[in-house]
Amino acid sequence: VPVVKKYLPANKMPEPVVAWLDGALQGGLVREGSVRFLGPLQAFPFDAGEGEFRAVARVEDGRLAYIGDWPWAEDLDGTVEFVNAGFSARGSGRTLGNRTSDVQASIPNLRQAVLGLELDTIGPLAQVLEYLQTAPLIARHLGPDFGRLAAPNGTGEVSVDLSLPLLDRAAYELSASLGIIDGELIFRGFVPHATEIQGTLALNGGKLSGENIQAIFLDGPVTARVDSPNVPGYRARIALEGEVTIDAVADAFNLPFADYLAGQTRWEGSLLIPAAEIEDREPPRITVDSNLSGVALRLPAPFAKAPGEPTNLEVELTFPAGGGLEMQGYLGASRRFALEFDPESSGAEGKFQFKRAALRFGGALPELRLERGVTVDGTVAELNVDDWLALPRGNAVSAGGAGGGQWTGAFAGAELEVTEFGAFGQKLGATKVSARRRTDDWQIELDSNAIAGTLLVPADLSNEPQIVAVMRRLYLATGGEGSMGKVDPRNLPGLQLHADEFAIGQRQLGRLDAEILSDPL
Repeated sequence: VPVVKKYLPANKMPEPVVAWLDGALQGGLVREGSVRFLGPLQAFPFDAGEGEFRAVARVEDGRLAYIGDWPWAEDLDGTVEFVNAGFSARGSGRTLGNRTSDVQASIPNLRQAVLGLELDTIGPLAQVLEYLQTAPLIARHLGPDFGRLAAPNGTGEVSVDLSLPLLDRAAYELSASLGIIDGELIFRGFVPHATEIQGTLALNGGKLSGENIQAIFLDGPVTARVDSPNVPGYRARIALEGEVTIDAVADAFNLPFADYLAGQTRWEGSLLIPAAEIEDREPPRITVDSNLSGVALRLPAPFAKAPGEPTNLEVELTFPAGGGLEMQGYLGASRRFALEFDPESSGAEGKFQFKRAALRFGGALPELRLERGVTVDGTVAELNVDDWLALPRGNAVSAGGAGGGQWTGAFAGAELEVTEFGAFGQKLGATKVSARRRTDDWQIELDSNAIAGTLLVPADLSNEPQIVAVMRRLYLATGGEGSMGKVDPRNLPGLQLHADEFAIGQRQLGRLDAEILSDPL
């Protein structure tokens, strides 16, 4: 086949066409060929029908590089044909290592030099994705974020229809489709996988679309639709609807207190795919919405929720260009949150290292502080420290997943106003609580009618340390609700205490200085 180029009328064709033919006809054997030339030589290539030039070659084991940096079509068995000013090639062969029954390439008029390419192939979804991600004209439409998709399993069917003016390649027209059969897709940087995918994506006029795509996500059924997002800076939106168990969510993201979450619920979501041609591109963005109907949160206030109680949840996840994950949203009308994760230092796919988080009760979206850890602020109706301390510590630990094992000891500080505050058996009513982490301890400020002052609590309470309390007033309740009658003293740490005003029940004792040592035995 390569020697055919020597016999082509190069002086009759534009240079880009000659260059394309030189690069396209890469190999193969002509087992049978014929040439017919009928008409006056000076009228070639017979634009007015003065005659006919026809050269036909039956090719075996052909190699056609139809576009320079696209994968070649190889092992082609078919026909290469020149008719007057036109060229065409058609046959079966391999594309992406997969057998394809029909590959067609043609230039109807070599002087106008518009290449038409049609091909269909089927093969492992991973190879098909690699083809779409490396074929420049397709990859340009899909954008670099499409390269974050990986396919461990499944089969893909690709159909491509391209019209490429060789004299003005920017004016190309492209249509393509991708059919997915029993596919599995991973969006790198996001832990959960979509499996058992069935459906078709189409690319026409630069727009990506798809209807009624079925899959399994977080062990539940999902239906997806792909359309235009009508959001500046984004090319396509994947709209999702599904059902999920809270156990699957807790397992995928290694949520703390997973044993206290139960039930299943419906959800909706979307994935926004950035426009490829914008220099300062928006990041990929995922949103998830649910009313959590059917989900029980068996946690102390302010996070308790019955399964029949609708509570709106909205989560937005973005993937910055520098890596990592940013998350923000709200739970109910007053609980808003923001989180940041760094890429896992080990480089593990889809895992992140928890960096910092902020939770605000009421008001605007919380602001993330510079230090690592979780901060809490705002106004809370009810908070009882004893209820939270009673939870097994293991439930607050994340051993991997999205948090990368970094939840333990992550609390960094708080600024709260609590309407009904309780701690160590004391019901304090309206209380202002402030907590900040120092080098080796916590500084906690309390201000209520019953208790006001400063506590210095060691960060490590495992070696019988002492808490230092400098109080302006310390009025302890006795007997009944709101007293320390139910507190096991063996569970209390030691205490160095100074109180300007001290009282137990109705007894006003004045100033108090005390040192209490912890002796659990």
